[in-house]
Amino acid sequence: MSKIVAAALVLYSYFLIQTSLPYLPSRIPVHFNLAGQPDGWGSPNTLWVLLGFQVSVCAVMLTVSAWARRYPGLVHLGTRNLSDFSLEQRGLVLPLLGQLGGWMSVIAGLFVVFIIRESIHAAGSAHPQFHMGWAAVLFIVGLAGVSVYYVRRINSVARTAGN
Repeated sequence: MSKIVAAALVLYSYFLIQTSLPYLPSRIPVHFNLAGQPDGWGSPNTLWVLLGFQVSVCAVMLTVSAWARRYPGLVHLGTRNLSDFSLEQRGLVLPLLGQLGGWMSVIAGLFVVFIIRESIHAAGSAHPQFHMGWAAVLFIVGLAGVSVYYVRRINSVARTAGN
């Protein structure tokens, strides 16, 4: 389910950019200071860079379990590497890694969608502002929460399978 949501968020970002570009001015704010005031300007095509970032993060997160299957020594789960688990344990852990990557992709996708929407809104405003404090906090808390939840589940499953 999370993979479908992540893909839908990428498509939504594409739709937002594609439908907004004809209506945006030739220069849009592309960077904001901590007060939410623009301090950098650029082309509306800069929004495509955000989409590229979203696609890249989505691709990496959604392929974590495939990479883990191939290179288990590179995946660190709390206090152990995946290569420390038995083959039976790995078989139980890999699907959870896929879910972890899927939900992390959704959280990152939501954050990028927020940035794209706010950038488009700021570009069309006479007095552009961009306040993303609460969104950044939700992003960080979301990623940390999902990580802790799945690492605990993975270690619990591994312990159960190890007995």
